[in-house]
Amino acid sequence: LKDVNPESYSDEHNGNPDTPNDDEPDEPDEPDDPGDDEPDEPDQPEKDERAIVVEMADVYPVMWKPYGAGKFRTDEVQIVVKYRTKEYAEDAVEAITLGTAQFFTNRAFILKQTDDVVDMTFWVRHFYEMLMRRAGYKVTIELITTEVDGKTVSLDKKRGTALSNIRRMLSSISTLTFAENTIEQKIISKN
Repeated sequence: LKDVNPESYSDEHNGNPDTPNDDEPDEPDEPDDPGDDEPDEPDQPEKDERAIVVEMADVYPVMWKPYGAGKFRTDEVQIVVKYRTKEYAEDAVEAITLGTAQFFTNRAFILKQTDDVVDMTFWVRHFYEMLMRRAGYKVTIELITTEVDGKTVSLDKKRGTALSNIRRMLSSISTLTFAENTIEQKIISKN
């Protein structure tokens, strides 16, 4: 490389593509002797799909409020997920960790007026699973916890089964992003 210190360039070489280049062209490299090549590492064979349970090390802040409440509040959740994948362990853990962080970025939830912090965990699980699947992740939350008065708590509530009940509940529940969010971008690019 040549000197790349910008202060060492004269004004005539100001980055303008129309400025002539007086440098001598580089000499082409000599082709390598074919006998000197080491064999490339073989590609890893594809794994069968399997479910990996990952206890996320991070806690994720969740902005939420009951419908009609003034200000959003922020509580933290910790999650354990089951991720179905054909990736090798390190790649799978990295992918779901990154995808999860992207899900929680710039996201807020507006819940029913009677919902509290424990109900919030139910809706975080619901929207996480729905939006992550749309983005291409085969994932479910096995456990989601938050803190109430210094105690770790979770809601023992099954996922909705009756479609009409879910539609009625969802009419008063929503998640929104208040700035750019990568998970929504992945969903849009898939469609």
